[in-house]
Amino acid sequence: MTLNDGGSASYDAAHSTATSLAFTYKVAAGENAANLAVSGVDLHGAHIQDAAGNDLVLSGADATFTGLQIDTTAPTVVSATASPPAVLSMSATARRSRSR
Repeated sequence: MTLNDGGSASYDAAHSTATSLAFTYKVAAGENAANLAVSGVDLHGAHIQDAAGNDLVLSGADATFTGLQIDTTAPTVVSATASPPAVLSMSATARRSRSR
């Protein structure tokens, strides 16, 4: 599947079942999207059929995952504040001794 952020998802046979197809997508640098979407499907000549032998119809298969944001921009520090180290309080009593 082609994704709107420039990436692609690949069929994952190990995690697919008879009723569910799974796809794997690894985000790469520069692949950003406010709402990730499937923008195309290429079966490379393969056919997906139901139990009755009917081919899968892919018209309208594009899907947008609202709220699934991909952002590969590295975070930056805008400001930093340092607190002073903890203050250690001590009290002592001084005693004076007299020499004889």
